[in-house]
Amino acid sequence: MKGILRLRGEIIISAILSVVIASIITMLMSNIENMFNKEKEYHYIEGTETKRINYIIDEYKQGDIDANELSDIVNKWDNKYLNIYLVNSAGEVLASRERGINNINLDEVNDKVVKKLDGKNAIEVYGVININDEKELVYYYNYYVNDSKTYIYILALTAILFTLFTRGRILYIEEINKGITSIANGELKKRINIKYKNELSTLAENVNIMTSHLEEEENKKREFITNISHDLRTPLTTMLGYIKMIEESKYQNEEELNKYVAMISRKGNYLKILLDDFFTYSKLSSNDIKVRYSTIDCQLFLQQINEEEKINFTRKNLDLKLQMIEEKTYVNVDSDLMARAIYNLLSNALKYSEEKTQVKVIMEEENHYGELYVCISIISTPKEKIGEEEFDKLFERLYKREEGRSSKGSGLGLAITKEIMKLNDGFIKAQVLKGDVEFKLGFRKDNKDS
Repeated sequence: MKGILRLRGEIIISAILSVVIASIITMLMSNIENMFNKEKEYHYIEGTETKRINYIIDEYKQGDIDANELSDIVNKWDNKYLNIYLVNSAGEVLASRERGINNINLDEVNDKVVKKLDGKNAIEVYGVININDEKELVYYYNYYVNDSKTYIYILALTAILFTLFTRGRILYIEEINKGITSIANGELKKRINIKYKNELSTLAENVNIMTSHLEEEENKKREFITNISHDLRTPLTTMLGYIKMIEESKYQNEEELNKYVAMISRKGNYLKILLDDFFTYSKLSSNDIKVRYSTIDCQLFLQQINEEEKINFTRKNLDLKLQMIEEKTYVNVDSDLMARAIYNLLSNALKYSEEKTQVKVIMEEENHYGELYVCISIISTPKEKIGEEEFDKLFERLYKREEGRSSKGSGLGLAITKEIMKLNDGFIKAQVLKGDVEFKLGFRKDNKDS
């Protein structure tokens, strides 16, 4: 929320500043304009309204109208913006359409122009026209200047200023958009420059992080395809070589022929294992697999696996040790996927554990994020030490440690296990324990009564 307020705050401040500055500029321009137009306005009034008044006075002086007719004209004056008063030399009002005004100070109104700014642009013009020694005609003109154009100026200036204030951010948004378009078109080395300190910079940083991940995944995909090609080509080349030797009868006796056939069979089985692993990983990672949940008795499940695998560990001078909690424990998982995950970890321990060491399979209950999990840990002593920085790589597809590159296997075992745990709503962790390596699988405990 704090980040959101930053950008909103910038926009709000820009809008307020635009309105304030536009209003100040408009007021200054209006004042300057009024200074030059004041005389013009006076002459406009003088040239339009007083012409009619002077014509009436001339008629009076020439005797075309008498005093009563003059008074009657003044009393019935029809211009609502212009008031005229027939007064004597002392300022006493003799005639006027406005009632209640009996006297006018002639000294105060003699050729006076007043301009007021009281929320409205008010123009007031006073003038005195002499009729004879006994009578004067006072006119008073007032009107309000139309302010609509002032508001238009303010709106126009506000829009211009707001555009200028936000121009940099708009251009930056366009830059981010162009960057995203380039990335979408496959330019994964493209990075967006970081500017400002608001949501736009956060967005640019996130786009760059996303692009880095995409570039990394693209590199991994290329490596994945290369490794698949290599792993498939090697046994296939061997098989084709032995088949050709058989076709050309390049064997001395039946025993050698059987040896070739056995080699082809082994390589074929290895090839099948590779293809099965690739297929399994592909289905798991694309979620194209249906998980069939069932309630599993963990103790019985691990005992069966332990009995099946114990002989394989014994042949490699490894001691497979099973440790479990006494009370019955259940989990709700896909039993086939769970078995595959455990077998993958045991297979990994079988390949890379130092001879004459113990491989422990430990079942225990642990609390994670407020939920009870059944954890199955497989602890072994590796032939070579593994650094903490290498642990994340162990779960990458086709990753093999240096000592494991010559060993059989797809390199997908741990990657498959990681995907299995995701599908079973569990977790997998790895850590170094005083030279030993621990892989831990976590399954949500089923609350079924034992």
